[in-house]
Amino acid sequence: MSADAEPTMAVKAQTTNNARIAASGAEALDGKRHAKKIR
Repeated sequence: MSADAEPTMAVKAQTTNNARIAASGAEALDGKRHAKKIR
């Protein structure tokens, strides 16, 4: 059981990490767009 569960947890963790990176990247893009609008 644990041998199968560990890779699954690793995949879930990686997916969550990728989602966080994508979200922070989107926020950075929005920040740049707003900065350009202000300038």
